[in-house]
Amino acid sequence: MCSSDLGMVPSEWSTGTGQRLGSITKVGVPAIRRNVIEMVWRFKRFQPQYGPIQKWKAVLEAAHCSLKKKAVVAIGRQLIVDLWRLQTGRASAQELKLIMVGAD
Repeated sequence: MCSSDLGMVPSEWSTGTGQRLGSITKVGVPAIRRNVIEMVWRFKRFQPQYGPIQKWKAVLEAAHCSLKKKAVVAIGRQLIVDLWRLQTGRASAQELKLIMVGAD
């Protein structure tokens, strides 16, 4: 499963040499997309050292709701990739700065 299956890729308008990316498409499975968004909020609370959470920390703690939503989608897209990397052995939990509890 990739970002496009979840509908977390930008829409695109292209003409000739010009290209413009828009908001996310939301054409994928809504239930999975909701779960990824929920995972991001839980990562913020339980995995605060995770790289994308650190990168977007200021936005996530700000009062501006629409920026928070954009940050959560950006983190979610990276989270999907990182979970795939973890599952396929291309990265370790330590490399991703994840705390693995009860993973014996």
